[in-house]
Amino acid sequence: MIKTLTIEIDFDENVTDADSVGAAVDSLLETAMSTPGILEEYGNPSIGQTCILKEAKLSDSQIRELISSIDRYHGNELKDRSEKSISDEVKTIRSCLGG
Repeated sequence: MIKTLTIEIDFDENVTDADSVGAAVDSLLETAMSTPGILEEYGNPSIGQTCILKEAKLSDSQIRELISSIDRYHGNELKDRSEKSISDEVKTIRSCLGG
C-alpha cells in the first residue's frame, strides 16, 4: 500500500529555496534509512523521493496522473487499485494542496 506523507517546512527564502530544502530532506531520509533495522518494527517500508509541491491548482485528472506516476515508480499499476482508493487519495492530495 502506498500512502502520501505531507511535511510542512518553514525556511528562510533569503537563505535557500524549496528545491534545496527538498534535496536536504532526501539526504536526511537516505542517511536515516541506511541504518540497519531502523524501521524493522514497522515492516521496513520504502520511502520514495521527496516532491516539492508548489502553490498550483491541479485538476483531478492531473492528480490521478501524479498518483499513476508514483504507482509506476513503485512497480504498481493504477488499474490494480479500486476506484474508491484512487478517489480517496485524490481527495487527500487536494486537501493537502489547500483545495
